[in-house]
This record gives sequence, C-alpha cells and structure tokens, in this order.
Amino acid sequence: MMGIMNLDDAAKKRLEELKNYAENHIFTYDELMLMKNKYLPYVGDRDGHVCLINDGYRVVFSIEETTCKDRYGKRPKVRRCTISISGMTRKEMNFYHQEFKEILKLLGFIDPEPLDNPTEIFECYGFFEFV
Repeated sequence: MMGIMNLDDAAKKRLEELKNYAENHIFTYDELMLMKNKYLPYVGDRDGHVCLINDGYRVVFSIEETTCKDRYGKRPKVRRCTISISGMTRKEMNFYHQEFKEILKLLGFIDPEPLDNPTEIFECYGFFEFV
C-alpha cells in the first residue's frame, strides 16, 4: 500500500491545469446524453479532463449541466470528480480520504463528500457538488 500522499508543486500545478481546463470546457446536457449513448467519448477518456499524479493517482474532473432545470429554465451545474489509485481496491482506498479532500479542495470543491455507489467497472471514489 502507498504511503500518505504529499502533493508536490508539480502535482498542484497539474491539478490547477485540470481545474482550469474543466472550467473552460463545461459539458452541456446534450453532450452528456451523447456520451451516455456512446456517440462521444466518456469524460475519463478525454485527455484534458484526466490528471495523473503522485505515482498512481488518477483524477478525472469535469463541470457538467444537470439533467433538470431550475425555476428559471436554466440547468444548474455540478463539479464531478473521480479519484482512483492504481492497484488498489475501493475498500483499500478508505484510508485516503484526507488525501482526496486535499485534491478536491484544489479543484474548487467547498465541502467534498464521497458518493457511496462504486461502479462495477472502476474501483474509484466519486465526488460531486453543485457549482
């Protein structure tokens, strides 16, 4: 198992670039539907939305319109992030919540809380928050 992660300046710079890219490439509802129906590559398959840091951490980050509209007819946006560590199961990653929160803070999350629904394909933690 890896030791406690310390984000060096290079990792922080890559996370800042990831955040800036996502803020300038917000996914529309229509794009998300095209991804869902496999007409566009998934977020995690797009170079600008993926960041590899500290020997095995994989961070996927995006800002997306939600499927519902608010009372003004606009679609609220959410920050969405998944974090995985190469060679670890989701259960083993339970010990890395502080490290994940540090990453999420750098990506602009205010109060990150993990989602408790792992996918069958990927061993990762997912986080989301309204923008």
